[in-house]
Amino acid sequence: MKDYNIKQVINILESNPKIKISKHSMDCWFERDIDMNYVEKYLNTLPLGIMNQNFNLFKLLYSH
Repeated sequence: MKDYNIKQVINILESNPKIKISKHSMDCWFERDIDMNYVEKYLNTLPLGIMNQNFNLFKLLYSH
């Protein structure tokens, strides 16, 4: 399995911005009662920052 770097992740997001949302993220959104339309709006834009968390696991940072 290929280990992607941040530059490759940016290229993937620019060409196909479908993001797999983790169960942890979903749990946090529901606990905080965050509107899913608000989340979807930001997931369809490029993030302001990307942090490599683990092998092929990245945290995307958005403004809000």
